[in-house]
Amino acid sequence: MQRSQAIITKEVIMQTKINSVAIRATNATGAGKTSTLKIGDKIIVTVTLSETVVVTGEPTYTISIGGVNKSATYVSTASNANTLVFSYTIASGDMTTTGITATTTALSLNTGSIKDTAGNAIQLATPAVASSANTITVDAKAPNAVDLDSATDVQSTSKALFTRSEIAVGVAFDADIANTTD
Repeated sequence: MQRSQAIITKEVIMQTKINSVAIRATNATGAGKTSTLKIGDKIIVTVTLSETVVVTGEPTYTISIGGVNKSATYVSTASNANTLVFSYTIASGDMTTTGITATTTALSLNTGSIKDTAGNAIQLATPAVASSANTITVDAKAPNAVDLDSATDVQSTSKALFTRSEIAVGVAFDADIANTTD
């Protein structure tokens, strides 16, 4: 009886994984910022992967500002090629006092791809980012008058008191008011 020995080989394909996500704030010129963000400031998202990758197309990373999803656009792959950088510019109406959040499905390929140098696609699942992970606040909502109380004195001069939604500094106000009767 002859014995034969079978050799079985197993090829293991390791998928590139996302190790971490960091969110930071900068002003319009790129300097780090720790105060409340305003229109034109930027949120920078850095996604660190387990190995070097090649990016094609324009992937996006979805962040949530005050419960509203915003799309951070792909900026570059950092020099070490295992770090992807995304940027979102604060726009009028953006508002949060509790930090920026992201879900585990925040990274989207759109029509492109992100692959390791062997051509294997990355796992798209990202670590969730809780609001407690950062202290970024955003206030890009313009203040508004929430109440107007006017009184007229005997010289036909009107005085008006505006109650605003937040403190205003250096406000100039000019109005022409016509008095009409029905």
